[in-house]
Amino acid sequence: MGVLWPLEPATAATHRLYQRYLDAWWPILLQTSRRTGYSRPQVTLLDAFAGPGRYEGGEPGSPVFILDRLLNHTAVDRMNLTPERVHLAFIEKDRARNEHLVSELTGRFGDLSELPVRVEVRRGEAGRDSIAVLSELGDVSLVGLRTPLLAVLGVLSVGLCQHFEGIPEPCMT
Repeated sequence: MGVLWPLEPATAATHRLYQRYLDAWWPILLQTSRRTGYSRPQVTLLDAFAGPGRYEGGEPGSPVFILDRLLNHTAVDRMNLTPERVHLAFIEKDRARNEHLVSELTGRFGDLSELPVRVEVRRGEAGRDSIAVLSELGDVSLVGLRTPLLAVLGVLSVGLCQHFEGIPEPCMT
């Protein structure tokens, strides 16, 4: 398989579900509670199978639509976005796909370090490198999660959960 490939119908359906979920998830986790005034200090999204950021037909890949859905959300003005508060981590194993992903993200959003959120694109393997990336971001410690985490991991969810003590099953769905 090359750097880009056709978007399969099942993947397109999964992306539609992610988009709808994110449209609800972002404001729930990032807006300050009107009732209590509480605001989560940090929120993280990890896509451990990031891919090249675009499909053969030009459709956006998950990292592109994840960042786009956040930055262009109707409630973005109430989300208090800062690089210290919102972390997006994208991991891709293949070198050419990883490089293409960086190119897609910077081409669409500009210099990633200038965004109102922290975006990290790493080359690595989902199962081996997810915990290390989250640890580097300060989102996990040896005893577990420090912040709310949405992890797009597929079948690796169960294996990753074993690294976190004190999290009720199912850890991630």
